[in-house]
Amino acid sequence: MTWPTVCAEVRDTVAKVVLAAMAPLGGQVFRARIYPIREGAFPAVLVYGYDEDFTIRTETPNQLQVSNLCLMVVQVKVREATPEAAEAALEIAVGTIRTAVMQAPELFLAEDEFIQADGSSGIERITKVKTTRQIKAEADDIFGDAHIVFEMQWSERYSVPYPETVEIDVGTNVTDHSRFIETRVLL
Repeated sequence: MTWPTVCAEVRDTVAKVVLAAMAPLGGQVFRARIYPIREGAFPAVLVYGYDEDFTIRTETPNQLQVSNLCLMVVQVKVREATPEAAEAALEIAVGTIRTAVMQAPELFLAEDEFIQADGSSGIERITKVKTTRQIKAEADDIFGDAHIVFEMQWSERYSVPYPETVEIDVGTNVTDHSRFIETRVLL
């Protein structure tokens, strides 16, 4: 896979899906770990990926298949006048986002499709979703914060070129006068 990584492309796709889903709620969607929140900019949503885990599944002399697991996080912040209103706003945003991401066809690869080095990207499946919520008071405002963690899995296939080699004549057998040829990898 060439840069950007599959995880970065999946993150960008998730951000687009969330942006479209949150439009009716008036939310802003950011793709970084810090919110540039301005007055009245709630609900605010942050999308980022972390904790990629690569496991080699099969390996042949010139092909490598890797199973990847990535945690994609969608963080939601709301500001309301009461704890009940903050909780209700979080529930609506979390439900909207979770449904949109889990049902987004542009996020998923076709069945039995692998990500190739040519740059096709997407995920095979969402293996787990975990949501945490917190509500806290600051001055006269009540803030709600939720983290939706999607565990996403996909496979990649890489063609590994054979190394360049050279044959070297290393000597003659004194008994039958045959030649010894050695193959060496060029570095």
